[in-house]
Amino acid sequence: MVARAVLERRAKRQEVSMSVKIPSPCIGVCTLDPADRTCIGCLRTADEIARWSEMSPAERVQIVLQLRVRRHAHGIGGIGGIGDSRQRRRARKLTQLVS
Repeated sequence: MVARAVLERRAKRQEVSMSVKIPSPCIGVCTLDPADRTCIGCLRTADEIARWSEMSPAERVQIVLQLRVRRHAHGIGGIGGIGDSRQRRRARKLTQLVS
């Protein structure tokens, strides 16, 4: 997996300040796939979801980078694609404001 190696190297080079807040990638579709125990919404594993609040910012960045690889592997896009949770969050917030 060349993409994974590139992302891992990039993450190692980045220094993450302890004051940086990395938001949860949760998109509010919280259902675990029984086959592989990953959330069908954000693609995090059950362990990653459970440990998120205790993870350091550097660990969270690693998970976010891995999620981009997982979204790409599932064919649901990357940055700016349909799998980009930022766009889905914005759309959900707009829907809530309009309702």
